[in-house]
Amino acid sequence: MEMTYKEFYNWTKQYLGTRLENKRIDIVPIVEKLGEVNNKNNMEDRIKINGEWYVRENTQKKQSYKLGDTFSLGFDYEGMLDWGLNMTMDTSINDMEKLLDSFEDVNYHREAAPLYDLIDQLKYINEYGPSVDLGHVACEFFKRFKKECEDTLKNIIGSTLRIEDNG
Repeated sequence: MEMTYKEFYNWTKQYLGTRLENKRIDIVPIVEKLGEVNNKNNMEDRIKINGEWYVRENTQKKQSYKLGDTFSLGFDYEGMLDWGLNMTMDTSINDMEKLLDSFEDVNYHREAAPLYDLIDQLKYINEYGPSVDLGHVACEFFKRFKKECEDTLKNIIGSTLRIEDNG
């Protein structure tokens, strides 16, 4: 079905239950062949906007987040953010880099910025030895990253979370 922006706005408001005041629209582009989508999604879950087909996001099967996952229609954003919230200062740099790759692949660059800084700081400490100042800076990056994860998760699920201080 082809529709105007106003029709689309009303459709999302009624059919998808989208929180339009937050400008969150829970539809995603269909990147698969249309024939494959017909097997996975009901017609009422699909919409054509400016010649592109979209599907309701929650009709896609979500896979539980695994460290290093990259974007897919069923990407588990909440799982990735939860992984970030549960990360500790003892998490290996290799695992932090895999998490960073996931954040960057799904365009969560703002959230990933303190994690990138944390990884750089930890690599520097590993190469040149620990110091009180360097450790303090690393802890600040760690706390900022956890705060970014918490804030984004709050926006996604709309609930109050509490960050545990694991560092």
